[in-house]
Amino acid sequence: MGVLTSMDFEWKKTDAQGTSFSLNDRETGQPRFTATRSDLVFGANSQLQAATATSAS
Repeated sequence: MGVLTSMDFEWKKTDAQGTSFSLNDRETGQPRFTATRSDLVFGANSQLQAATATSAS
């Protein structure tokens, strides 16, 4: 999880609506990960993670 919050990387919008993002290396500009807005919301909130894990099983 450290990479996602590291200051060596920067989240940037990849579409005009702001629903898709990429995590880019600040030095090279190369993308490391991609995510949707929902990925970021659910991934950052432990209560939402638990709720989705429970409903998925």
